[in-house]
Amino acid sequence: MPKAELSGGAETALMEMLRSSESKRIEWIVVFQVLGGMVDRVRSLGIAALVVHGGRVRQFHRLLWSVMRIVQIASQNCVDLILSWEGKAHLYGGPAAILSGIPAVWFSHASVSHWNPVDRLTMRIPAAGICACSRSVASSFDIMVPRRPVRIVNPGVDIIRFNAQDLPERAVVRQMFGIEASWPLLVSVGRLVKAKGFDLLISAMPSVLKHFPEARCLILGGEDVGEPGYRSMLERQIDDHGLSSRVLLMGLQADIPRWLHLADVVVQASRLESFGLSIVEAMAMGKPVVAAAASGPREIIDSGVNGILVPVNDVKRIGSAIVCLLKDRALAERIGEAAIRRARRFSSSCFAEDLVRALAEFG
Repeated sequence: MPKAELSGGAETALMEMLRSSESKRIEWIVVFQVLGGMVDRVRSLGIAALVVHGGRVRQFHRLLWSVMRIVQIASQNCVDLILSWEGKAHLYGGPAAILSGIPAVWFSHASVSHWNPVDRLTMRIPAAGICACSRSVASSFDIMVPRRPVRIVNPGVDIIRFNAQDLPERAVVRQMFGIEASWPLLVSVGRLVKAKGFDLLISAMPSVLKHFPEARCLILGGEDVGEPGYRSMLERQIDDHGLSSRVLLMGLQADIPRWLHLADVVVQASRLESFGLSIVEAMAMGKPVVAAAASGPREIIDSGVNGILVPVNDVKRIGSAIVCLLKDRALAERIGEAAIRRARRFSSSCFAEDLVRALAEFG
Protein backbone atom coordinates (compact mmCIF):
# COMPACT_ATOMS: atom_id res chain seq x y z
CA MET A 1 0.00 0.00 0.00
CA PRO A 2 1.73 3.20 -1.16
CA LYS A 3 -0.14 5.59 1.15
CA ALA A 4 -0.91 5.44 4.86
CA GLU A 5 -3.46 8.21 5.41
CA LEU A 6 -7.19 8.11 4.69
CA SER A 7 -6.98 10.79 2.02
CA GLY A 8 -9.02 9.22 -0.78
CA GLY A 9 -11.17 6.40 -2.08
CA ALA A 10 -8.40 3.84 -2.54
CA GLU A 11 -7.32 4.10 1.11
CA THR A 12 -10.91 4.08 2.36
CA ALA A 13 -11.71 1.04 0.23
CA LEU A 14 -8.81 -0.91 1.72
CA MET A 15 -9.90 -0.14 5.29
CA GLU A 16 -13.53 -1.04 4.58
CA MET A 17 -12.46 -4.33 3.05
CA LEU A 18 -10.20 -5.23 5.98
CA ARG A 19 -12.96 -4.43 8.49
CA SER A 20 -15.42 -6.75 6.77
CA SER A 21 -16.00 -10.18 8.22
CA GLU A 22 -15.73 -11.62 4.70
CA SER A 23 -12.08 -10.59 4.54
CA LYS A 24 -11.30 -12.84 7.52
CA ARG A 25 -11.15 -15.75 5.08
CA ILE A 26 -7.67 -14.46 4.27
CA GLU A 27 -4.76 -13.88 6.64
CA TRP A 28 -3.50 -10.41 5.74
CA ILE A 29 -0.13 -8.75 6.15
CA VAL A 30 -0.36 -5.12 5.05
CA VAL A 31 2.91 -3.53 3.96
CA PHE A 32 2.80 0.28 3.82
CA GLN A 33 5.41 2.28 1.92
CA VAL A 34 5.17 5.21 4.32
CA LEU A 35 4.32 5.69 7.99
CA GLY A 36 0.89 7.14 8.69
CA GLY A 37 -2.34 6.83 10.64
CA MET A 38 -3.56 3.80 8.69
CA VAL A 39 -0.78 1.67 10.17
CA ASP A 40 -2.28 1.79 13.66
CA ARG A 41 -5.81 1.52 12.27
CA VAL A 42 -4.91 -1.76 10.57
CA ARG A 43 -3.16 -3.07 13.66
CA SER A 44 -6.23 -2.23 15.76
CA LEU A 45 -8.11 -4.76 13.60
CA GLY A 46 -5.69 -7.47 14.70
CA ILE A 47 -3.98 -7.46 11.29
CA ALA A 48 -0.20 -7.30 10.88
CA ALA A 49 0.93 -3.96 9.46
CA LEU A 50 4.55 -3.25 8.49
CA VAL A 51 6.28 -0.21 7.05
CA VAL A 52 8.81 -0.63 4.24
CA HIS A 53 9.83 2.83 3.06
CA GLY A 54 9.69 2.64 -0.70
CA GLY A 55 10.97 6.08 -1.61
CA ARG A 56 10.34 7.46 -5.09
CA VAL A 57 10.19 5.17 -8.11
CA ARG A 58 13.20 6.89 -9.67
CA GLN A 59 15.28 6.05 -6.57
CA PHE A 60 16.28 2.65 -7.93
CA HIS A 61 18.33 1.65 -4.90
CA ARG A 62 15.33 2.31 -2.61
CA LEU A 63 13.03 0.42 -4.95
CA LEU A 64 15.40 -2.57 -5.02
CA TRP A 65 15.81 -2.54 -1.24
CA SER A 66 12.02 -2.39 -0.78
CA VAL A 67 11.43 -5.28 -3.18
CA MET A 68 13.95 -7.45 -1.35
CA ARG A 69 12.41 -6.56 2.01
CA ILE A 70 8.97 -7.60 0.72
CA VAL A 71 10.49 -10.85 -0.57
CA GLN A 72 11.88 -11.45 2.93
CA ILE A 73 8.48 -10.78 4.54
CA ALA A 74 6.79 -13.13 2.07
CA SER A 75 9.30 -15.90 2.76
CA GLN A 76 9.15 -15.55 6.54
CA ASN A 77 5.35 -15.70 6.56
CA CYS A 78 4.79 -18.31 3.81
CA VAL A 79 2.78 -15.80 1.78
CA ASP A 80 0.65 -17.28 -1.02
CA LEU A 81 -0.06 -14.14 -3.04
CA ILE A 82 0.94 -10.47 -3.18
CA LEU A 83 -1.85 -7.95 -3.76
CA SER A 84 -0.65 -4.54 -4.92
CA TRP A 85 -3.08 -1.79 -3.93
CA GLU A 86 -2.82 0.64 -6.89
CA GLY A 87 -0.40 0.74 -9.77
CA LYS A 88 2.50 2.29 -7.89
CA ALA A 89 2.42 -0.56 -5.39
CA HIS A 90 2.72 -3.09 -8.23
CA LEU A 91 6.12 -1.64 -9.15
CA TYR A 92 7.26 -3.10 -5.82
CA GLY A 93 4.85 -5.98 -5.22
CA GLY A 94 5.10 -7.39 -8.74
CA PRO A 95 8.88 -7.96 -8.75
CA ALA A 96 8.70 -9.24 -5.15
CA ALA A 97 6.11 -11.82 -6.24
CA ILE A 98 8.30 -12.94 -9.16
CA LEU A 99 11.32 -13.41 -6.87
CA SER A 100 9.14 -15.21 -4.32
CA GLY A 101 7.65 -17.54 -6.92
CA ILE A 102 4.06 -16.59 -6.06
CA PRO A 103 1.26 -14.83 -7.99
CA ALA A 104 0.85 -11.06 -8.02
CA VAL A 105 -2.51 -9.31 -8.34
CA TRP A 106 -3.05 -5.59 -8.81
CA PHE A 107 -6.11 -3.73 -7.51
CA SER A 108 -6.62 -0.63 -9.67
CA HIS A 109 -8.64 2.26 -8.25
CA ALA A 110 -7.85 4.51 -11.22
CA SER A 111 -7.82 4.22 -14.98
CA VAL A 112 -4.55 3.61 -16.78
CA SER A 113 -3.34 5.31 -19.94
CA HIS A 114 -1.14 4.15 -22.81
CA TRP A 115 0.31 7.67 -22.84
CA ASN A 116 1.50 7.44 -19.24
CA PRO A 117 5.03 5.95 -19.12
CA VAL A 118 4.58 4.75 -15.52
CA ASP A 119 1.39 2.90 -16.48
CA ARG A 120 3.18 1.29 -19.43
CA LEU A 121 6.04 0.22 -17.14
CA THR A 122 3.65 -1.17 -14.55
CA MET A 123 1.83 -3.23 -17.19
CA ARG A 124 5.15 -4.83 -18.17
CA ILE A 125 5.48 -6.35 -14.70
CA PRO A 126 3.75 -9.77 -14.70
CA ALA A 127 0.47 -10.10 -12.84
CA ALA A 128 -1.88 -13.06 -12.56
CA GLY A 129 -4.76 -10.62 -12.84
CA ILE A 130 -6.07 -7.13 -12.20
CA CYS A 131 -9.05 -6.16 -10.06
CA ALA A 132 -10.63 -2.95 -11.36
CA CYS A 133 -12.90 -0.83 -9.17
CA SER A 134 -15.40 -0.15 -11.98
CA ARG A 135 -16.29 -0.97 -15.57
CA SER A 136 -14.75 2.27 -16.77
CA VAL A 137 -11.44 1.47 -15.06
CA ALA A 138 -11.55 -2.07 -16.43
CA SER A 139 -12.10 -0.77 -19.97
CA SER A 140 -8.97 1.40 -19.72
CA PHE A 141 -6.89 -1.79 -19.72
CA ASP A 142 -8.29 -2.88 -23.11
CA ILE A 143 -5.64 -0.97 -25.07
CA MET A 144 -2.75 -1.75 -22.72
CA VAL A 145 -0.10 -4.35 -23.53
CA PRO A 146 0.50 -7.00 -22.58
CA ARG A 147 -3.11 -7.95 -21.86
CA ARG A 148 -3.93 -9.17 -18.35
CA PRO A 149 -7.08 -10.85 -17.04
CA VAL A 150 -9.28 -8.13 -15.49
CA ARG A 151 -12.14 -8.60 -13.01
CA ILE A 152 -14.46 -5.83 -11.84
CA VAL A 153 -14.56 -5.57 -8.05
CA ASN A 154 -16.62 -2.60 -6.88
CA PRO A 155 -15.47 -1.02 -3.60
CA GLY A 156 -17.96 -0.88 -0.76
CA VAL A 157 -18.93 1.04 2.35
CA ASP A 158 -19.96 -0.02 5.83
CA ILE A 159 -23.75 -0.03 5.50
CA ILE A 160 -24.14 -0.40 9.26
CA ARG A 161 -22.01 2.69 9.96
CA PHE A 162 -23.70 4.76 7.25
CA ASN A 163 -27.19 4.30 8.62
CA ALA A 164 -29.28 7.33 9.53
CA GLN A 165 -31.58 5.23 11.71
CA ASP A 166 -28.79 4.81 14.27
CA LEU A 167 -28.17 8.57 14.60
CA PRO A 168 -30.13 11.15 16.63
CA GLU A 169 -32.91 13.10 14.95
CA ARG A 170 -31.57 15.37 12.22
CA ALA A 171 -32.88 18.48 13.99
CA VAL A 172 -30.91 17.49 17.09
CA VAL A 173 -27.71 16.97 15.10
CA ARG A 174 -28.21 20.30 13.31
CA GLN A 175 -28.58 22.02 16.65
CA MET A 176 -25.34 20.39 17.83
CA PHE A 177 -23.55 21.83 14.78
CA GLY A 178 -25.19 25.25 15.07
CA ILE A 179 -27.14 24.91 11.83
CA GLU A 180 -30.68 26.28 11.70
CA ALA A 181 -33.36 23.66 10.99
CA SER A 182 -34.85 25.86 8.25
CA TRP A 183 -31.64 26.26 6.23
CA PRO A 184 -31.47 24.11 3.07
CA LEU A 185 -28.12 22.37 3.41
CA LEU A 186 -25.87 20.92 0.72
CA VAL A 187 -22.92 18.68 1.57
CA SER A 188 -20.07 17.59 -0.70
CA VAL A 189 -17.27 15.23 0.31
CA GLY A 190 -13.87 14.56 -1.24
CA ARG A 191 -10.21 15.48 -1.50
CA LEU A 192 -9.63 19.08 -2.48
CA VAL A 193 -8.48 18.47 -6.04
CA LYS A 194 -9.71 19.95 -9.30
CA ALA A 195 -11.01 16.59 -10.52
CA LYS A 196 -13.62 16.62 -7.73
CA GLY A 197 -15.25 19.73 -9.21
CA PHE A 198 -15.81 21.75 -6.05
CA ASP A 199 -15.27 24.93 -8.06
CA LEU A 200 -18.22 23.89 -10.24
CA LEU A 201 -20.43 23.46 -7.18
CA ILE A 202 -19.40 26.90 -5.90
CA SER A 203 -20.23 28.40 -9.29
CA ALA A 204 -23.68 26.79 -9.09
CA MET A 205 -24.46 28.25 -5.66
CA PRO A 206 -25.67 31.71 -6.84
CA SER A 207 -28.46 30.04 -8.87
CA VAL A 208 -29.43 27.95 -5.82
CA LEU A 209 -29.48 31.05 -3.61
CA LYS A 210 -31.88 32.82 -5.97
CA HIS A 211 -34.49 30.24 -4.99
CA PHE A 212 -33.27 29.47 -1.46
CA PRO A 213 -31.48 32.52 -0.01
CA GLU A 214 -30.74 30.76 3.29
CA ALA A 215 -29.07 27.74 1.68
CA ARG A 216 -25.64 26.67 2.92
CA CYS A 217 -23.03 24.40 1.38
CA LEU A 218 -20.47 22.46 3.40
CA ILE A 219 -17.42 21.05 1.59
CA LEU A 220 -15.71 18.30 3.57
CA GLY A 221 -12.22 17.25 2.56
CA GLY A 222 -8.55 17.75 3.19
CA GLU A 223 -5.91 19.27 0.96
CA ASP A 224 -4.02 17.02 -1.42
CA VAL A 225 -0.23 17.24 -1.57
CA GLY A 226 -0.44 16.96 -5.35
CA GLU A 227 -2.58 20.13 -5.64
CA PRO A 228 -1.59 22.35 -2.72
CA GLY A 229 -3.03 25.50 -4.29
CA TYR A 230 -6.55 24.24 -4.96
CA ARG A 231 -7.98 25.15 -1.54
CA SER A 232 -6.65 28.71 -1.88
CA MET A 233 -8.27 28.94 -5.31
CA LEU A 234 -11.60 27.81 -3.84
CA GLU A 235 -11.30 30.39 -1.05
CA ARG A 236 -10.73 33.15 -3.61
CA GLN A 237 -13.68 31.93 -5.67
CA ILE A 238 -15.93 31.96 -2.62
CA ASP A 239 -14.86 35.52 -1.80
CA ASP A 240 -15.25 36.69 -5.40
CA HIS A 241 -18.85 35.39 -5.46
CA GLY A 242 -19.63 36.90 -2.05
CA LEU A 243 -20.36 33.43 -0.65
CA SER A 244 -18.21 33.44 2.49
CA SER A 245 -21.27 32.95 4.72
CA ARG A 246 -22.89 30.42 2.40
CA VAL A 247 -20.07 28.07 1.31
CA LEU A 248 -17.80 26.72 4.03
CA LEU A 249 -14.64 24.65 3.58
CA MET A 250 -14.76 22.37 6.62
CA GLY A 251 -11.49 20.49 6.07
CA LEU A 252 -10.97 16.79 6.62
CA GLN A 253 -13.65 15.35 8.91
CA ALA A 254 -13.72 11.99 10.67
CA ASP A 255 -17.42 11.45 11.42
CA ILE A 256 -18.74 11.60 7.86
CA PRO A 257 -22.08 9.84 8.65
CA ARG A 258 -23.02 12.57 11.11
CA TRP A 259 -22.17 15.31 8.60
CA LEU A 260 -24.15 13.59 5.85
CA HIS A 261 -27.07 13.28 8.26
CA LEU A 262 -27.29 17.08 8.27
CA ALA A 263 -27.74 17.35 4.51
CA ASP A 264 -30.85 17.90 2.42
CA VAL A 265 -28.93 17.15 -0.77
CA VAL A 266 -25.47 15.69 -1.33
CA VAL A 267 -23.58 16.92 -4.39
CA GLN A 268 -20.66 15.32 -6.19
CA ALA A 269 -19.61 17.42 -9.18
CA SER A 270 -16.50 15.47 -10.21
CA ARG A 271 -14.95 15.99 -13.61
CA LEU A 272 -13.35 12.55 -13.31
CA GLU A 273 -14.42 9.78 -10.94
CA SER A 274 -13.21 6.19 -11.20
CA PHE A 275 -15.96 4.95 -8.87
CA GLY A 276 -17.46 7.23 -6.18
CA LEU A 277 -17.42 5.87 -2.63
CA SER A 278 -18.68 9.18 -1.25
CA ILE A 279 -21.78 8.78 -3.44
CA VAL A 280 -22.49 5.33 -2.01
CA GLU A 281 -21.99 6.64 1.53
CA ALA A 282 -24.58 9.36 0.97
CA MET A 283 -27.00 6.93 -0.68
CA ALA A 284 -26.67 4.53 2.25
CA MET A 285 -27.73 7.43 4.49
CA GLY A 286 -30.87 7.89 2.38
CA LYS A 287 -29.73 11.18 0.85
CA PRO A 288 -30.73 12.33 -2.64
CA VAL A 289 -27.48 12.74 -4.58
CA VAL A 290 -26.74 15.05 -7.48
CA ALA A 291 -23.67 13.70 -9.27
CA ALA A 292 -21.83 14.53 -12.46
CA ALA A 293 -22.18 11.70 -14.95
CA ALA A 294 -18.48 10.85 -14.93
CA SER A 295 -17.53 7.23 -15.48
CA GLY A 296 -17.96 5.77 -11.98
CA PRO A 297 -21.22 7.50 -10.91
CA ARG A 298 -22.98 6.20 -14.04
CA GLU A 299 -22.41 2.68 -12.69
CA ILE A 300 -23.91 3.55 -9.31
CA ILE A 301 -26.84 5.86 -10.02
CA ASP A 302 -29.93 5.22 -12.12
CA SER A 303 -30.78 8.87 -12.79
CA GLY A 304 -34.21 9.93 -11.60
CA VAL A 305 -34.62 6.73 -9.60
CA ASN A 306 -31.96 6.66 -6.87
CA GLY A 307 -30.13 9.89 -7.65
CA ILE A 308 -29.78 12.55 -10.31
CA LEU A 309 -26.98 12.60 -12.88
CA VAL A 310 -26.01 15.81 -14.66
CA PRO A 311 -23.51 16.38 -17.49
CA VAL A 312 -19.89 16.79 -16.46
CA ASN A 313 -18.79 20.46 -16.14
CA ASP A 314 -22.39 21.70 -16.46
CA VAL A 315 -22.78 24.34 -13.74
CA LYS A 316 -26.31 25.27 -14.83
CA ARG A 317 -27.57 21.69 -14.62
CA ILE A 318 -25.92 21.17 -11.24
CA GLY A 319 -27.77 24.18 -9.89
CA SER A 320 -31.13 23.24 -11.43
CA ALA A 321 -30.93 19.66 -10.11
CA ILE A 322 -30.23 20.93 -6.59
CA VAL A 323 -33.13 23.39 -6.78
CA CYS A 324 -35.44 20.66 -8.09
CA LEU A 325 -34.71 18.40 -5.10
CA LEU A 326 -35.01 21.24 -2.59
CA LYS A 327 -38.37 22.28 -4.03
CA ASP A 328 -39.85 18.81 -4.46
CA ARG A 329 -39.42 17.16 -1.08
CA ALA A 330 -41.58 14.19 -2.11
CA LEU A 331 -39.20 13.49 -5.01
CA ALA A 332 -36.17 13.90 -2.74
CA GLU A 333 -37.62 11.47 -0.22
CA ARG A 334 -38.51 8.93 -2.90
CA ILE A 335 -35.01 9.09 -4.39
CA GLY A 336 -33.47 8.80 -0.92
CA GLU A 337 -35.42 5.65 -0.14
CA ALA A 338 -34.41 4.07 -3.45
CA ALA A 339 -30.81 5.12 -2.78
CA ILE A 340 -30.70 3.08 0.42
CA ARG A 341 -31.74 -0.05 -1.47
CA ARG A 342 -29.17 0.59 -4.20
CA ALA A 343 -26.34 1.20 -1.71
CA ARG A 344 -26.72 -2.31 -0.30
CA ARG A 345 -25.20 -3.66 -3.53
CA PHE A 346 -22.02 -1.74 -2.69
CA SER A 347 -21.53 -2.84 0.91
CA SER A 348 -18.09 -3.59 2.33
CA SER A 349 -19.20 -7.21 2.76
CA CYS A 350 -19.99 -7.50 -0.95
CA PHE A 351 -16.67 -5.84 -1.76
CA ALA A 352 -14.64 -8.22 0.41
CA GLU A 353 -16.54 -11.25 -0.88
CA ASP A 354 -15.96 -10.26 -4.52
CA LEU A 355 -12.29 -9.51 -3.87
CA VAL A 356 -11.65 -12.78 -2.04
CA ARG A 357 -13.32 -14.66 -4.91
CA ALA A 358 -11.15 -12.86 -7.48
CA LEU A 359 -7.96 -13.54 -5.51
CA ALA A 360 -8.86 -17.23 -5.27
CA GLU A 361 -9.40 -17.30 -9.03
CA PHE A 362 -6.13 -15.53 -9.82
CA GLY A 363 -4.13 -17.35 -7.14
